[in-house]
Amino acid sequence: MLPLLKFRDVLAKTTEPEQKDTYRNYKRRNGKVSYQYAKEGDDLASERKHIPGPYWLKYRKQWLKELLALEKKLNDDGHVISLITEPELHAIRQQWLRDPNEPDWTDELPEIYRSVYGRNLDWVIDDQSRFDTYDAELLSDVSNKFDTSSEMVMKLIELEVSMEGLSRRHGIFDKIDSILKKDWGSLEQIEENQVLLQKRHQKDIHALDINDIENEIKNIQDQLAKADLHAAADSRAI
Repeated sequence: MLPLLKFRDVLAKTTEPEQKDTYRNYKRRNGKVSYQYAKEGDDLASERKHIPGPYWLKYRKQWLKELLALEKKLNDDGHVISLITEPELHAIRQQWLRDPNEPDWTDELPEIYRSVYGRNLDWVIDDQSRFDTYDAELLSDVSNKFDTSSEMVMKLIELEVSMEGLSRRHGIFDKIDSILKKDWGSLEQIEENQVLLQKRHQKDIHALDINDIENEIKNIQDQLAKADLHAAADSRAI
């Protein structure tokens, strides 16, 4: 069991607070950057602790390959053991292909399995990725040229493909809106955008306050004007 213990210790180390920024995505699976809620008595202006999301896909691929290699070695040494089942591998592949933050257009899981065991599983045809490494690289180049997120464009293309052939695209605008509202780009870019949005929000609030004050002043001026008219009429009557 020593090899399994070593593998477990590697995974356990990634859960240490100081390691999370290295191994985990800065976004949650809902595509948004999250921060801890303010506790009672906390200064609302103080910076909130960032909450990391799932593991980066590159580490998931690395650990899956190590796990498969470990499983093969144990069985080759005469220890009949299954560390991960074929249905689980199919499910993981589906998750990777449709990852909300890092869709695996390179579809690496079959190659990872083949590199360890030297054979293929009976992969489901519908389980295959519609895109490949060349598509991902081309999209990345184009996205950099137009200063947008390649992952966001990937998800929009996946949505378009999923709706292809349907006579009624019910809810497509809501789905597009959901994709566009996610946090895209680097953590620094996302935080910068949030600061700009906050400033704009504060500006809008101030604009509303100014508008309310101007309306009140106008009402007071109208009332004074009416009072002056009444006073002038009374003066002429006298």
